[in-house]
Amino acid sequence: MRLRPGLRLSALAAAIYGLGGLLLAWPLPLHLADAIPGDGFDGWQNLWNLWWVRRALLEPGGQLWHTDMLDYPRGVSLLFHTLNLPNGVLSLPVQELAGVIPGYNLVVLLSFALGGLGAYLLALRVLGQRSAPARAAALVAGAVYAYSPFHFAHLLGHMQVFALQWLPLYALALHRLLEVISAGRRIRRVAVVALLFLLLASLTDWYNLVYLTFLTAVWALWFAGCACGARRRLALVAIPATVLLAAVALLSPLLLPMALQASRADFMLTGEAHIVSLSADLLGLVLPQEMHPLWGDAVAVVADGFTSSTSERMLSLGIVPLLLAAAGWWRGGPRSRPFVWAGLVFVTLSLGPVLHVAGEVAHIGDRPLVLPVLALYRWIPFLAIARSVGRYAVMASLSVAVLAALGLRALIPILGRRWWLAPLMASGLVLLEFLPAPYPMSAPDTPAWYSRLSDRGSGAVLNLPVSWDRPQYLLHQTAHGRPLVSGYTSRRNPWSPVESYPGLQQLRQLGDDVLAFPDRDTFATIAEDLGLQYVVLDAYQMPGAEERTATETLADRLLGSLEPVHSDQRLTVYEVQPPSSDRPYAWLEGAWGPAGEGAHGQTRRQRCSDCEVWGRAGASAADFTLACQGLSPFVVRVVPGAVEPLLTGHPDCTILTSVSWSEP
Repeated sequence: MRLRPGLRLSALAAAIYGLGGLLLAWPLPLHLADAIPGDGFDGWQNLWNLWWVRRALLEPGGQLWHTDMLDYPRGVSLLFHTLNLPNGVLSLPVQELAGVIPGYNLVVLLSFALGGLGAYLLALRVLGQRSAPARAAALVAGAVYAYSPFHFAHLLGHMQVFALQWLPLYALALHRLLEVISAGRRIRRVAVVALLFLLLASLTDWYNLVYLTFLTAVWALWFAGCACGARRRLALVAIPATVLLAAVALLSPLLLPMALQASRADFMLTGEAHIVSLSADLLGLVLPQEMHPLWGDAVAVVADGFTSSTSERMLSLGIVPLLLAAAGWWRGGPRSRPFVWAGLVFVTLSLGPVLHVAGEVAHIGDRPLVLPVLALYRWIPFLAIARSVGRYAVMASLSVAVLAALGLRALIPILGRRWWLAPLMASGLVLLEFLPAPYPMSAPDTPAWYSRLSDRGSGAVLNLPVSWDRPQYLLHQTAHGRPLVSGYTSRRNPWSPVESYPGLQQLRQLGDDVLAFPDRDTFATIAEDLGLQYVVLDAYQMPGAEERTATETLADRLLGSLEPVHSDQRLTVYEVQPPSSDRPYAWLEGAWGPAGEGAHGQTRRQRCSDCEVWGRAGASAADFTLACQGLSPFVVRVVPGAVEPLLTGHPDCTILTSVSWSEP
């Protein structure tokens, strides 16, 4: 798609948006090499993503979409993980030259530069002019999109979301494609460009594929409705649909395994209640910037009543942009209609299954006010996996940005020769309204011991506590490069060793689970089989007294009289020793349901179609006693040195309550 004489101006615009984004996120420019923007949670997961992409692409034997560096030795699929591959590829040169933190901040810079540029070019195309007033209005549109509260909300750590530059670039290509089809001209080059941006957006975040599918449908139907002749109308629907199908076909090596996995197990579904809690609040779409230095605290008091977290509830479209967008809708004529319809559709989708206003579910009589999203999530396969529905608001923000440019362009002639005052005032008001400075920064807090770990064998590391997943462990792994027995991924991994092996289960639950708690020699046998070398207790990750006491007590029972090989104010490190004798134990295989509590306080796990319990005997024969809800306990004997399935022949065991073992 040729930019013609505007190429230099476009490059200048991208530079302005990039520099402006860094300044708005102050003090980020002072820490480009030693910290990342955000709250230090999911940001470390995305830092690991960049590190993993580099490792998988540049080191021998790497598997991009599967890693055994997490949940070792079983590993975990990264298909449902927010790997955001394009960001990893874009950061490779900087990672090689300066390290992973500068690589992360390069992605931040590009999200502002290219996000603003995409919205600018889209607005410029819709305005249909290359005059100075039109370019000035389009520049404001880029600022509305690139500096939106949505962008800064997810800059807290959601790289796959804040890298929002591919959305306006695809919208630009799609808009151009529909115009070319309407004019009856050749479409090949434009269709290829649209396909490219669709692939980049999808590989950055699977949510984007959903957003852009809806955008394509809305715009194709609108353009088809305005066209003359059945053949032209058919082309306006069929050609964009073909682009979508081509993208799905090219992504099918990833999408088909995902669909197969999602159809066989429901562990990725969080339920309608979770989707409702992550929906946008109607008030939140107009609430001022919650991170603002002047009025942020007052706004936060109101926003704290919403159902979602800070990063998911900051969805404001902006008061100034909405006023300009209203003028754009009023004065924009037919050019504004695709963006009006798209904005309405995506606002509705972001509101979720039921309407929230000021933190409360709106009711009609005694019934909650149900929105169309509920039907979509029940009727469209796999859509319920996309749980954070408030994120649809990013496409509403893009629509508002373009409509704001139309409105501003209509208002500019009022000032005559001083027309430049209108975009100057508008941009100033937008920047003032959206200002989030000072933006929180997170510096890496990796203890020095991890940097020396590469010289201490090659075994895996178990970080404690593991009662819930800490992304800081991923940060530490980028320093020591050793596999982790657990790991923080975007979806629960039911095959993780901490869900499946005795002792590790109890550390995960900080209490009982279905497998019996192992003695010290048994845990040493398990550790040897798993390749576990170090157990690391991190006091800074245990702020609660109950969690710390439970974790330390369980670790002491598993490790016994072992002396730590390293101890300081923060870390206590144990090196697991080989067992004095080979001991029996049982473990779970398959996507077992999470540990839950039965009617009588008994721990239970739901069995799936491919779920199994395996028993491993040691030097002697072992008897395994299994109890299932509603059935009498039964015993399976395993001969010395053998490994056997224990539930074979017991199809009626649908809920497992306990497994124990002994050497007769």
